[in-house]
Amino acid sequence: TCVNTTYCLTCIQNTTFMAADNSCVAACPSGYYGNTSTLACEKCSSKCLTCQSTSTNCVSCPTGYYFIQISYSLSDCQLSCPDGYYPESNYCYECSFPCKTCSTSSNCITCIEGTYYHAISSSCLLNCPTSTFYNHTNSTCQSCQYPCSSCDNNSTYCLSCSQSNNGTLLYLYNGQCVQICPTYYYSDSSGICNKCFGLCLTCSSKYYCNSCIAGYVYNGFCYSSCPLGTFANTTANICQNCSVPCS
Repeated sequence: TCVNTTYCLTCIQNTTFMAADNSCVAACPSGYYGNTSTLACEKCSSKCLTCQSTSTNCVSCPTGYYFIQISYSLSDCQLSCPDGYYPESNYCYECSFPCKTCSTSSNCITCIEGTYYHAISSSCLLNCPTSTFYNHTNSTCQSCQYPCSSCDNNSTYCLSCSQSNNGTLLYLYNGQCVQICPTYYYSDSSGICNKCFGLCLTCSSKYYCNSCIAGYVYNGFCYSSCPLGTFANTTANICQNCSVPCS
């Protein structure tokens, strides 16, 4: 139906009413979409350069906006990419799981809850790798400081030790790495300083004393007085065997 030859009121089948100039068109012009309910061309949202199905379901974006595919049938134009997406060539692309925000698909900036950010690899991990520790303040995996080869709670509280710069072994003692275990401790094969037993001042294993806190050492044990067949060397604080035939 029409008012005159160019002023349409309704349109024939397979054409759509264009209210802007009261015409019937085979396809809505750029910036409009065909509303299947009203059978009219309606203007796209200002954030869409072109759209389809609804005014906000964008097909392309104006300058200054990023195109984002939200689902198979739904897309949008936004001034910036939301969490979970990163911008590239006016498009928002989805970050790889488990990134919360990212600079590229696999370069995470922040992580979803339950994972930890590892700056060296720009990734989100379920557990911090060896030579790093979990920083509870910012939920990141941070590197241990030398000479720690692994650490906990902070970068200088060691759980295990690297070799020293000159190649000598270092031993773990109370969260620190030392070249020689202190008095009352011995170094075991796993690189840890362990406490000597009993009256040992120094020892080569837990139960084998090399010197004593008090008394004298004999065959790895500490005595307050030397056993039969030995005598006390008060200079060296050791029990020495008597010469034959002394008993």
